[in-house]
Amino acid sequence: MAGAPLEQVVYGLLLDSVDALVLTLLLGAALFCRRSPLSHRFFPLYLSGVLTLGAARIAPWAALSAKSGFFFIFWMAVLVLVLYSFWEERRAKRDTGDGMIAAGVQLYLLTALLLLAALAAWKRPTGMDWKPLNAALAIVLCFYLIYRIEPHRWLPFPAADAGRFFFILAAGLWMIRASMGGCAIYNAVWEGSGSFRMKGKPFALEYARAWRLPRLEKTILEYWYYPAPIGGEEKKPAPPEKLEQFELGMQEAETFRRRLFSIGENGIILVDQLADAVLQFVDAAKNPLEGRPGLEEFRMERERLVEKLSGFHTSGLDGQVFRSFAGKWHGERDGANADCERDAVETFHPTYFIHGEHPLSLIALQSFRMWDRFGWNAVISPKDEKNCRVILGMVYQVEVWNESKIWHRQPKIGAKVDERRLIWITPEAIWLEQAIPGERMEDDRNVVTGFHYKLAEGKLANEGEGFQAVYTRSPENRPPWFRFELDILVE
Repeated sequence: MAGAPLEQVVYGLLLDSVDALVLTLLLGAALFCRRSPLSHRFFPLYLSGVLTLGAARIAPWAALSAKSGFFFIFWMAVLVLVLYSFWEERRAKRDTGDGMIAAGVQLYLLTALLLLAALAAWKRPTGMDWKPLNAALAIVLCFYLIYRIEPHRWLPFPAADAGRFFFILAAGLWMIRASMGGCAIYNAVWEGSGSFRMKGKPFALEYARAWRLPRLEKTILEYWYYPAPIGGEEKKPAPPEKLEQFELGMQEAETFRRRLFSIGENGIILVDQLADAVLQFVDAAKNPLEGRPGLEEFRMERERLVEKLSGFHTSGLDGQVFRSFAGKWHGERDGANADCERDAVETFHPTYFIHGEHPLSLIALQSFRMWDRFGWNAVISPKDEKNCRVILGMVYQVEVWNESKIWHRQPKIGAKVDERRLIWITPEAIWLEQAIPGERMEDDRNVVTGFHYKLAEGKLANEGEGFQAVYTRSPENRPPWFRFELDILVE
């Protein structure tokens, strides 16, 4: 597997390094670069805001406030005292500029308090998420306390030099964040395991998350496993764990693939029926999925789909096809929480040979696991078919959290639609999977839409309703499992 492009890594790290605090400091440098009475008066207020933002980036404010409405009442009572204090200050400095600033802050706090109280009352019938609300009030109180301490009086330079002060702080913080990102890259790419502390990709991910470098975190998840140098030649990874189960599973999946392309007793080739069923499903799901992730990108000619499933003319197929699905995903399945973890893609060069009835060469591999199943997705080249690469997989369904108790086996064959879309077919079900990227990593979605089918008397028909599961990167965001009416019949 080739690593991430160097320019993508550098560009993403530069953007990540300039976070909200760095931008706030740069804005302060621009605002206070010129000396004026107005900037002199607003400097204490702006400095207090910068210090509050810096503290909020470090301290777990939500942990301070818990989840209950009791803390909301507590923060409101404290803010009443804050407002009274500002009112007294304004009376003492009624005719001064500082008094006007105090009055402005007082008006801001009063408006925020009223809006938050109105929001709480409006949300009360449907339930209120108190944690962020209480955290916001805690930050407002922190700002007030910092402002009253008057940190500007402790600075060893006059307010006239505030612009230069903010610029130096912004440059320093930017360099620190960039160097921490560089340390994460070093661990993800070159540093080996086996030291006295955690290294490699897990350590790099922890670094990226701790320093809030979302683009770098996403790049590590998508491109790297240990070891994988940027743009370099990777070493051959070890064979997968549970090697015997893996090899037996790939043999079973290849047997299933060959059965699909054989002519049945009634003269029907099953893969043709399955391809028709997939395309019927794309059309039938259009209206039920209105307003939800649709399937239009899966539309193609039947002959093209059969060709993709056959593996011919796919010599360029590699592990890139699984890369968009790597990482941890959280959603629902039949009303229950469902969490899935997919490992980074491993590329085998030279290929790993799988012995058995059907000799196979393993080109790329991705492992996955859930609480009630585990398995592999793989790019395989059958040794007896030239210029042929196919997508095979195996799912072992197990007792909950007990991988030694396997009660069902499900081989599958896949077809690549594009870099973010796959079609999967098993002896029991068909599902279409797509990875939809978001602006931020936590906005990514993995959407699985499919149906179960049955074969009887040469006909293929759906069994039950269609379904759609939407998985996200956040365990706090689990879109509900969706079912819809479906009528598929292929004769």
